Amino acid sequence: MSGNADFGWFGEGWLAGRSAAAGAEILAIVWLVGLVAIWLSYRFGVSRLSRPRRTILAGLRAILLTGVLLLLAAPARIERSFSHPPQPRPLAVLVDRSASMTTADNRGQRRIDDAFAQWNDWMRANARKFGPASDFAFAGAVAPVATVADVPLLPTLHTRLFDSLQWVLAHGPPQGWGGVVALTDGLDTETPDMAEAARETTQKAVNAGTPLFFAVGHNRALGRPFLHLREFNAPAAVSPHSVVHLSAVFESYQRDDTAVPLHVAINGVPQPPTVLHLEAGRHLATWALDYPAVHPGRLRFDLRAGSEAGRAQVAVNAAEPHRVLYLAGEFNWGYTRLAESLRRGGEYSMTPVFRFPLRGVALPPGAVAPFCLTENSLSPFGVVILENAAADRLNSAEQAALDEWTERGGVLLFWISQPSALAKLAGTDLEKLLPVTLLKGGEAPAADFIPGLLPMQWASPAVAADLFGKDSDALADATPRIAHNLTTGPAKPAAVVLARTPGRGGKSGAILLAAQPYGEGRTALLTSDGLWRWALAQPSGSHGAEVFWQKLFSWLTREQAAKEYFDHPPAEAAVGQRILLRVRGAKGGALHVVARLGSRHIELPEQPLQAGDTANGARLYAWEPPDPGLWRIEAGSGQGSPIPIWIDAEAVTPDRGELSGAAPDEDLLQQLAAGTGGDVIGQGEPAWAEPPAPHLLSVERMPLWHRWWVLALLVAVYGFDLALRRRWKLL
Repeated sequence: MSGNADFGWFGEGWLAGRSAAAGAEILAIVWLVGLVAIWLSYRFGVSRLSRPRRTILAGLRAILLTGVLLLLAAPARIERSFSHPPQPRPLAVLVDRSASMTTADNRGQRRIDDAFAQWNDWMRANARKFGPASDFAFAGAVAPVATVADVPLLPTLHTRLFDSLQWVLAHGPPQGWGGVVALTDGLDTETPDMAEAARETTQKAVNAGTPLFFAVGHNRALGRPFLHLREFNAPAAVSPHSVVHLSAVFESYQRDDTAVPLHVAINGVPQPPTVLHLEAGRHLATWALDYPAVHPGRLRFDLRAGSEAGRAQVAVNAAEPHRVLYLAGEFNWGYTRLAESLRRGGEYSMTPVFRFPLRGVALPPGAVAPFCLTENSLSPFGVVILENAAADRLNSAEQAALDEWTERGGVLLFWISQPSALAKLAGTDLEKLLPVTLLKGGEAPAADFIPGLLPMQWASPAVAADLFGKDSDALADATPRIAHNLTTGPAKPAAVVLARTPGRGGKSGAILLAAQPYGEGRTALLTSDGLWRWALAQPSGSHGAEVFWQKLFSWLTREQAAKEYFDHPPAEAAVGQRILLRVRGAKGGALHVVARLGSRHIELPEQPLQAGDTANGARLYAWEPPDPGLWRIEAGSGQGSPIPIWIDAEAVTPDRGELSGAAPDEDLLQQLAAGTGGDVIGQGEPAWAEPPAPHLLSVERMPLWHRWWVLALLVAVYGFDLALRRRWKLL
């Protein structure tokens, strides 16, 4: 700690808070007026005094006046205490010594020299902002060095950029690094899942409070163009009459813009060819395809672009119906229409439970007796609908059970149209599950009554297409028409608004339908129960109401994993190179992952999960392809057919290796820097944090006028004045 002291006025009394200049002006005016009054009182008094006596008495009164005004000014000694600013955190400098950085081009220039030039220019101007720097070098491994110019013995034909960054982050000082600066070209030749490695590295840097900075090395080395299929993703299983979404990620280096024919075959039947457009330089290119899955069975997709090939298989299963728990406090027409719509679709089985406020009321047909909501009683259900008055009839234990059930993967739909029912959620455990905020002060949300029946306004065409597909006629028929709704607060940050009321005057309407992720599950809110009026108003041949409810529930439940699936597996692997395969959706028990090629099969060993990667039943398996070929990897728990993927194992080609001459991957480095609060040197001034300023800890004000001798002195002057006045017969 450190401190300083100074002098202050006007800290107390009726002058407190005024500036020193304003307070001094007021007291000076009072002092001058007082002096004039004293002089006049003795100059024209009743008793005639000699000039010396008048001067003495006037002087004593002037001293008293001055002392009183000084007390009003409240002089004080002000002592301030400051904290010592923390010392700047040290810097880690990580130098890429791989072959791509140290091999000269046709002009004799190396990428590492260019990176050093940028780094040295910047470091000369900014070295004072850091503590002592620690230096490291990396290629196929990482090692500390005495200076950045040292060249340790490292396997230079490989680059482990992500592993090296994570190693340096993990081996920082107790207070962490002030920053990690990597001199590199951003080419990692040993990481199979670049996107996952980038995400993990960014997260570890953020957790350590350490920004990542990069000095990118350039030269004119040119290699052979290549196209690499990094990922080919497909869902493990879908339901009939749904859509299979395929996606592929290609890594490419091209000298000029190039178009590559892309061929897809479905169950061996070739589809019309398309073109994959590749930009000049090193980039990632994506491709996607939506294919309708109509009937149960299996769909095999074969993808080929140039010499790259990928394969995926999707099971189209007639899944068991989703069990829906409908929890209500009163009977209404909306329940009847909803039950009919879900029953006709065949994909949902509804269990209605009515908690009537009065005992002895007969339950509607098909309803079951009320039961307590617990972890065990909720586990058979995939969806819970909480309707109006039932919301405030759940005790705290039942609300906590709903919270835990939703977080583990359940779907909770609030179907509330009564203002009082929504207001009663304020302050309960269920409030945090709502995708919208409640009005302030516990105020009941207003109910807006709409003349006639007006259609919902979908938040965007993309939302409508996500729910209903691209059939505009079906969308128009299945868009509900509402009679009234609730006006709530705004949507929460993670929520997505699906539909609103018709806007007025160019403004957005109130939220009608919104949803948000909650743990591994999802919650949604519908603020109108007038949908039964719309269903009754539809033509007899229309099935719009059924389509709406079935599509909405399909959208809400589509992320509930039915069985195991591979999470973003690589489409290729190098022979002899260890890769990790992540399987999600395992519900417990034994899970076997087997690699097959011809008559050979290898069971893959399970690996311990990394911290924070336990979501949705994750399992991790290691595999090292022993031979080249198109390997089939299967994951299964013994129930039903195993889920397969295909990985093409091949020898590492020099096109994608360390000496490929590929351009620096500046997009990747910019992504890492931006995600951690860092920057790329040479693309603007890096946002290094300035050394922190001293922090004010306390202020202590010690009044100087609050002393016994000050009062004694004024009393003595006043007493002497009275004594003289009595002696000179003025009293």
